[in-house]
Amino acid sequence: MIMKDKKIVEKLIPQICSVKYDGGCGEGITNKLIGGTPNIRMLRLGLRDRRHKNVVVKKKSDMIILKGSMLLSRGDPFILTGLIMHHKIMGYRGSYIRESCIYENISDEFRKYMVPYFGSLKRPLRRECYLCMEKFSGGRLEGMKDYTGLIDIISGIAAYYYMNPDKTKNMMLNRYSKEDYSRGKRILRKLYDRLDNSVFGELECVLDDFISNLDTEFSKNRGVKTFSHNDLSDRNIVRDGNIRIYDWELACLQNPEHDLAEFLISVLHKISDDEITQLIDRFRSDFYGSIGKNISDEEFRDIMRYDLLEFAANKLTLLRTAALSMELGFTKDYEKNVCRLYRLLEKE
Repeated sequence: MIMKDKKIVEKLIPQICSVKYDGGCGEGITNKLIGGTPNIRMLRLGLRDRRHKNVVVKKKSDMIILKGSMLLSRGDPFILTGLIMHHKIMGYRGSYIRESCIYENISDEFRKYMVPYFGSLKRPLRRECYLCMEKFSGGRLEGMKDYTGLIDIISGIAAYYYMNPDKTKNMMLNRYSKEDYSRGKRILRKLYDRLDNSVFGELECVLDDFISNLDTEFSKNRGVKTFSHNDLSDRNIVRDGNIRIYDWELACLQNPEHDLAEFLISVLHKISDDEITQLIDRFRSDFYGSIGKNISDEEFRDIMRYDLLEFAANKLTLLRTAALSMELGFTKDYEKNVCRLYRLLEKE
C-alpha cells in the first residue's frame, strides 16, 4: 500500500523522497473519518530538503458514488437506478474532480480560509481523482460561541463571486435546472416516504407538499445565484486561529442563503434565538450591502424558507436514510433544528 501511495503522491508533490502511513492520525480531516478509511489516507512525507509533512490524500471516484447509491437505495432497484441515472440533484456528478478545481482556482484572498492544498492527480480514464492537502490539526467549532466571523466569510465569498462571475469559469460548478429537480423529486419521494417524518411535527405536511412540487419551487425566481459551498455544516469547518473550510466537492451556483441555512441547521441547538436572528441579520446586511442590492423582509424570508425546505427535503433526506445503516448521530439534531429555524422564520 505504501508503494502505491508513494507513486500517487510523487505526482502530486514531486520533491518527496519517502512516504509512511500515519497510523497515529486520530480523527481525519472531516472530523469523523479515520485514517484507515479506504478512500482517505493519512501520510507522513519525507521531502528532499529533509523536512517532513503530514498530509491527507483523498481519493474521489465514480466507485464511491456507486457505493453511496447502493447504500441509499437499501435494495430497491428503482431507487438505485434513479440515483445512478439522475443523481445530479444530489450533487455527485463530477464531484471527483470538482473539489480539485475549486482548490486550484479559488481567488487568492480566500485561500487562508481553506486547508492548505498541494495539488491533484486526475485520471480521467479511470474516472477518479486524488487530492493532497495538509493534515489538519486544528480544533473543531465545538465550544465556539461567536459565529459572526464565519458569517462574514460566507457572505464575503458569495458577494465576491457574485460581483466577479468570470472567476468561476474554471471551477466546474454544478448548475441545477428545473429538469434536474423534476427527475430527482421522484427518488427523493421514495426515500422520504420510507422515513419517520412525524419527527417534523407541524412541518411534516409542509415538507410533504414541498417535495411534490420541488421542481416548481426551484424554478421560482428567488434572490440571486452565486458561488456556494453547498455542504457548509460545522463538520466541514475547523479552526487554527483562522477558520478553515474544506470538502468543496458539492460546490455549485445557487442562493448564498443556502450556505447560511445549512450552517445554522448544524449549530442551532448550541445557540439562542436572539443569536440566530443576529447572525441572519448580519449575513443579510453584509451580503446585500456588498452587492448594492435592496431586498425586502418578505423576499428575504421567502428565500430562507425555500433554502431551509430544500435542504430538509433533499440533503437531510439522504443523511437520514444513510443514518439507518451508519452512525450519524447528528441527524437527530438536524431534524429538530430544521423545525426550530422554520418557526423562527415564520415569527419574523
